[in-house]
Amino acid sequence: MRLVFLLLLVALLVSVVVAKALATPGFVLLAWGHTSVELPLFDAAVLALLAFLVGYLLLRLLANLVEGPHRVQRRWTELQRARARRQFYDGLLALSQGRWAEAERLLLRSVRHHDTPLLGYLAAARAAHMQQAFERRDDYLRRAIEADPDAELAVGLQQAELQLSRHQYEQALATLTHLRELAPRHPYVLFLLARLHRKLGDWGALKDLVTDLRKARGVPRDLLDEADAEATRHLLLQAGDRGDHEAVDRLWKTLPRPLRKEPSLVAARARALDACGQHELAVDELLAAIDRQWDAELVDLLGRLRPRDPMRVLGHAEGWLKQRGNDAVLLRTLGRLSLAAELWGKARRYLETALDLRPDPETCRLLGELLERLGETDAARDCYRRGLSLVATEAAPRLPGGPREGHAGNDEGVSASPTLTLLGQ
Repeated sequence: MRLVFLLLLVALLVSVVVAKALATPGFVLLAWGHTSVELPLFDAAVLALLAFLVGYLLLRLLANLVEGPHRVQRRWTELQRARARRQFYDGLLALSQGRWAEAERLLLRSVRHHDTPLLGYLAAARAAHMQQAFERRDDYLRRAIEADPDAELAVGLQQAELQLSRHQYEQALATLTHLRELAPRHPYVLFLLARLHRKLGDWGALKDLVTDLRKARGVPRDLLDEADAEATRHLLLQAGDRGDHEAVDRLWKTLPRPLRKEPSLVAARARALDACGQHELAVDELLAAIDRQWDAELVDLLGRLRPRDPMRVLGHAEGWLKQRGNDAVLLRTLGRLSLAAELWGKARRYLETALDLRPDPETCRLLGELLERLGETDAARDCYRRGLSLVATEAAPRLPGGPREGHAGNDEGVSASPTLTLLGQ
């Protein structure tokens, strides 16, 4: 409706102009040298309009002739980019579905005309890695850096991840060392380095990295504590093997106070102190820790130390019988302490009760040695035979997930230490 109205309006205006021109005739005189042309005003206006239209059309035609090839090129480029985006999408889909060779082929095709070839090379490197084509993987990563030099950190992180996943620890160490030079406090670089040092058993380096990670953001505190605990536990035992009492104390002071109550760390420190000759201090630390929080691992370790006065330790430990009288680990520890104090009768009672509560090869061994000392050779032989039978039962194949016959949980009734989820396996 609007178009009809507009056409009517234009026709009306043209009619008015034509009528006005016919009512008041005029002329236009064109002179060039000695030549002149006289035209009616209306005819001159029509000719001028026609000349303008012809000139405009000629200019448009010339512009199209000049711009035509560029337009074709732009259109072709757009089609290539659209195809590259589709190939990139299909490549990622194949990668997620485990079709590594197809994914690599599609991703490499896409990088030629893709807006961000960096992403294509990174994905192609992962596809090659899954095919164990490590030379092609490294080549794609090199091309990724060439495509975007500012992305060296991102490319290096992926390279380190892939190297770690295939146990290429020397290459991963070189990659991560270079990345740390580029970004000394980058949290994920430190994270991967910590994971690598854990796999290599470099506990000193892991301890230092945990200290740096505590200053970074984004890493959960409980996971850092877990990593710190594992590194310190190994370092404590190493310091004990060297007999370095000062190193044991120094390591203990680096731990946050809540971690100093962790049973596995208390046990590691006690073992280290005992190895350094600090027997009484090790025993006192264990007694205080067990009084504060009961832990079967610490109770068992208490019986394995060498106190100067086993009677004192035995008297303290017997105080736990009121609450823990049916604990086989406690009874075995009391048996060991009684043996150290040369209280043969008491040691026998404790060991026999522990064995009745829970048959255990170690308890059988201790009781057998005691019976030999007492001259009861046949009874000792029977005890050793029972212990060997228990060992054979434990070593026999069993269904996954099922407990061993005669046991509930692990041998000592001690909870397994948590997996270091921060740093992987």
